[in-house]
Amino acid sequence: MPSSHDAGGTTDRLPEALTRRQRRERTARALVTAAQTQSPHRREALLDYVVRLNLPIALDVGARHLQPGLDGDQIMQVACDALARAARTFDPAHDEDFLTYAVREIQREIGEHGSRTWAVPDATGLTPGT
Repeated sequence: MPSSHDAGGTTDRLPEALTRRQRRERTARALVTAAQTQSPHRREALLDYVVRLNLPIALDVGARHLQPGLDGDQIMQVACDALARAARTFDPAHDEDFLTYAVREIQREIGEHGSRTWAVPDATGLTPGT
């Protein structure tokens, strides 16, 4: 069984078993490498790794936004989709810590989803934005 010190140590442990510091370091390293690579396949693999590594965080943020009347599965899907978008749009050369960025994006997208889900028809009987 591989140890956490083999071959760069990026995919050999479950993300849940990592400390916050380990998750942050591995995420930063993968994002910098993804930004520098010329291979689209390698870039996608690294970004997928970042998503898998940080998935517990996205699920935690989603769980904090669960409310009666909202579809929990949809909220979790929005959180996961937002995490994937955050990984692909994050610029390690210009942006802050990835998790700060990702959590803000996840919360924003969950809020937008809630606004669309809970939109109330106006006096005309039409729901705004439709």
